[in-house]
Amino acid sequence: MGHKQSQLQAEVLQQQRCSTPELSEVLQAMIIDDNLLSVNDEQVKHAWDPDDCSDNFTVLPDKVTARRGEKTMRTDLIRGKKAYVSGTHVFEIFWPRNERGSQAMIGMATQNAPMSCVGYSHLLGLTSDSWGWSLVDKRLVHDGWECGIYPSDRSDYEVPDKFYVILNADDGTLRFEANDEDLGIAFTDLPHQDPSKALCISAGATCDNGDVRMIYIGTELTEKDEGVDSASTKGEVKSEINGTDPNAIMFAMRETVELLANGSEVDIFTAVEKVRETIMVPLGRTSDERLLRRFGDHLASLGGGHELTKLLQRLQQIGDRNPNEQSWFGINVLRKICTDYSSDSLKLCKQFGQSGLLELMLKDIDRFGPTKVTNEKRYFLVKSAIFALHNCAKATENKQVYRDIRAIERIAPYMKSKYLLLGMAAMLTLSYVTEDNKIDLLTADKMLIAVTLGVLKKTLDDPRLQGNVNDHEFSALEITTGLGNIAVNDTNKDLIVELGGVQLLIDLLKKDRPDVQESAANALWTLAQAERHRGNITSIPGAISTLTSLCRSTNTAVKQAAERALIRIKSSSQGQQILVGSRPTSASRGHCSYRELCGRFKKSLELQDAFFEPKFDMCYCTSCHNDRGDKLYYTRGQPAKDYGVPFGWCRFALKTPPKASALDVFNKWHVAFHGTRLQSVKPILETGDFLMPGDVRMGGAKLSECDGHFSDDRKPKGFDTKQIFLSPSIRYSGCDVYASESEFTDKSTNKSHQARVVFQVCINPTSYKVGPQTIGATSEIDPKFSNQEIEWFTKERGSVIPYGLLVKIE
Repeated sequence: MGHKQSQLQAEVLQQQRCSTPELSEVLQAMIIDDNLLSVNDEQVKHAWDPDDCSDNFTVLPDKVTARRGEKTMRTDLIRGKKAYVSGTHVFEIFWPRNERGSQAMIGMATQNAPMSCVGYSHLLGLTSDSWGWSLVDKRLVHDGWECGIYPSDRSDYEVPDKFYVILNADDGTLRFEANDEDLGIAFTDLPHQDPSKALCISAGATCDNGDVRMIYIGTELTEKDEGVDSASTKGEVKSEINGTDPNAIMFAMRETVELLANGSEVDIFTAVEKVRETIMVPLGRTSDERLLRRFGDHLASLGGGHELTKLLQRLQQIGDRNPNEQSWFGINVLRKICTDYSSDSLKLCKQFGQSGLLELMLKDIDRFGPTKVTNEKRYFLVKSAIFALHNCAKATENKQVYRDIRAIERIAPYMKSKYLLLGMAAMLTLSYVTEDNKIDLLTADKMLIAVTLGVLKKTLDDPRLQGNVNDHEFSALEITTGLGNIAVNDTNKDLIVELGGVQLLIDLLKKDRPDVQESAANALWTLAQAERHRGNITSIPGAISTLTSLCRSTNTAVKQAAERALIRIKSSSQGQQILVGSRPTSASRGHCSYRELCGRFKKSLELQDAFFEPKFDMCYCTSCHNDRGDKLYYTRGQPAKDYGVPFGWCRFALKTPPKASALDVFNKWHVAFHGTRLQSVKPILETGDFLMPGDVRMGGAKLSECDGHFSDDRKPKGFDTKQIFLSPSIRYSGCDVYASESEFTDKSTNKSHQARVVFQVCINPTSYKVGPQTIGATSEIDPKFSNQEIEWFTKERGSVIPYGLLVKIE
């Protein structure tokens, strides 16, 4: 065992791939009979399980090689036959580099880990039931989060064709070895000594006809026969990776939050030291934003936001009564934690919004005011307060909180502070939360805009697109987003253009960062709302050509943002949105070929006219959207929540039931989207409600989960599939997983198109919960909504009222 693949074996395997099934078995038998691959009975008992894998995996006749079949746009997983709760277990993996595809992953999984998903993703590690190492990008993934590069800080490491996986199920660690090198501990804190969470060797793959061979070595790596590659014997377990073990850090965080939960029983300064050691110190050990986000999200999942807020309240009460070095030290520690972790974790920001931290920060702002920041301590208190408020303002779930505590009026005076850093932070904070009827409070002076543009200019020379002022860093993304937001104020528009902001935005469009390109294009689009500035934009050399080139981008969001900006820059007038009752409808704009195409598609569905209310129809193509002067996001409901305008779609309005008017849903309820398959549209309209898996439709058909979605047999532990899933983001609900494409041939032109459908709905604010994306996305889906809070779900059918059928034709 453990032999290198010989030339003969490689040739036989190649022939096997090109053979009939019968010939494949013969060739595989030749390999085994020739002793090129000897496998004993014990190894077969621990081999890949042909009954515990996705339907796209098969186990070859050698019993130890798994082959992924030919299916596009999906990721598949296979587990081993044995599940381990104790002992040390070593596996030899042979996975040729040219057969790994884009998402080759190896690691451990429990029986609850999903076996497949739509799209190409880090499936092994997607949920809390699996731990995966990507052989392609070298990332460790668990519970949907990337835990860092492995081996640590060696992103250029080439994983050889053959390597070893070592599971220590006694202490819950997983590590890897290759080429006689121990690569170190990859994961700690895996389940151990727990039969309900027994671990199986697992592989996730996307490569068509790609093979992965797994041979169970036993309890240790032993010397091989003479003339054969040997691997080092199992060495001492390393406790850390370069001094930082993410799993150990999160375990220590859990202990600290549990300590804080004991409240008054714990000495406050003992608690502060524990918090400093386990929560603040890790901040300085890594600059990896994804890892810091994971730490922050982990704190939120433990209820850490609430406990940290309560501890800070206790410290400030002590400091107010009897100021001393101890209390001041504790306040510093807690403020730094709240500010720095909220910078990366929107999940923690939401919890801070619920915990009362924002009101605590505002009290310091009120106490001193912009003119009384006269010493170092006051400056620190105000600075940390404003930056915590700035970070938490990015979480859309907090919008109502800021309104309820009158944060806009209380922060606005700081835009006049003599400390430009405080003024800039205050302005960017307000840019996220200021309501349309209060945009006069966003008015900035010339110096503040100049400083902001100066920091933006610095980002152009930084490979990370970061710039700083007074040692505080801002990203190009948050500055361009802020500029786009404050540009709704006409005074700010004029100053941004006057001080050279247009050139900086054009320069950022040339950077290979889709999120920044989209944000910069959106800022230009906002500036071009003023007709007097359109000429300023077109006069910048390369402005139009750069936007035109981005209209051909493969990134849909960038493409649409560039198209939107170009149309507005070139337009000579703009229409307006008209409200009929409380429902928006289109301004009259004459011929729209996209709307007509969508209309022909809708007609092909042969749906009864009685379902529709045409006076509320609305097209959201680039031209119609521009003519109405629509924004990209709107706020609806009590409490207020944002939703994305379905840009690029056409809405065919639905008649709503009497309860919609009786409950005033268009003012009081939230707006969301529900993606579905084409064949489900008619049954949904006929039923009048969205159904859940297990329900019986009109006519007797039982509803089941769609292919690639979680089901009772394939889902994360504790996940309930019998719910209605929605999102405030059309980008999420309109993706392939939820709104799958169907072919449509336009009879008037005989051209074929791809069409998809989504329902636009009102949903009762008290009926649903908010959770993370479940489609395997590895990057942010929508700049307005964190991936951790982009999916809404409810079991209350009557709390969801569809009022529009959205159609998208490509």
